[in-house]
Amino acid sequence: MAQETYYKVLAQAKQTLDQQGIAFDDLMYVFLQRQNWTQTDYLVQQQQIMPAAVQQQLEQDIAALAKHVPPQYIVHQAWFYGRPFYVDDRVLIPQYDTENLVAWVLADFPENKALRVLDIGTGSGVLAVTLKLARPNWQVMATDISSAALTVAERNAKALGAQVAFRQGDLLAPVVGQRFDIIVSNPPYISRREKAVMDASVLEYEPHLALFAENNGLSFYQRFFKTVAPYLTFAGTFYLEFGFQQKAALKKLTTQLLPRAEIAFRQDLAGQDRLLRGKIISEESR
Repeated sequence: MAQETYYKVLAQAKQTLDQQGIAFDDLMYVFLQRQNWTQTDYLVQQQQIMPAAVQQQLEQDIAALAKHVPPQYIVHQAWFYGRPFYVDDRVLIPQYDTENLVAWVLADFPENKALRVLDIGTGSGVLAVTLKLARPNWQVMATDISSAALTVAERNAKALGAQVAFRQGDLLAPVVGQRFDIIVSNPPYISRREKAVMDASVLEYEPHLALFAENNGLSFYQRFFKTVAPYLTFAGTFYLEFGFQQKAALKKLTTQLLPRAEIAFRQDLAGQDRLLRGKIISEESR
């Protein structure tokens, strides 16, 4: 194996990836995570000779990317709200836009008062863990139908020092008889009809249980809106993420199933409506 600089090896790798239609940014993400470097670290080191072991690992990572393995799964790490979370194919890769949901909750509840919070379909635990770390006095519980996903979430909570209670089960079944001040969820909302336009890496590697929902992706919301009221405190609020084409359908569902709820929507950075906040204002929520 010829000794070459970091810059030259990565430049050659870029040519290979370009020919295969694979984003060079994905390789750089993997490379920097493996080296525990920032982009600045790389710029400082780019004219140094790349060690043979690093080059060998790079070749293995290129081969994995060529098979459409997501870069976050290759290094088992994804960043969310400024923190590293462990991820593998038991959970979805957290997306940057979901940070907007966290920001909305924290803006609405700026004080560190003792509140009860529930995260439904926690996956890797990013919502529950991030909210707990931001508001240590909150009592946070997280549920998921997948025991495999909960194993990952528990690992992240422990690694990041967040005291979160985890429960396995579908929707609200694990918390029957309990009430919460805040409920959050980034549920499955993709219609199976959308498979044709989805990235191969998502379809091949990310868990379909956490991606797809029946009834054109609306199944979770239909069930949630029908059953959530008894699980909220009098002033309880829920926050949900949804697909960029689902706002109209969700407005119709909330009108039908939660007619006395106060509903608000918020856009993502691309200007798409992606978040919903709801508060039931009738006495029926008590």
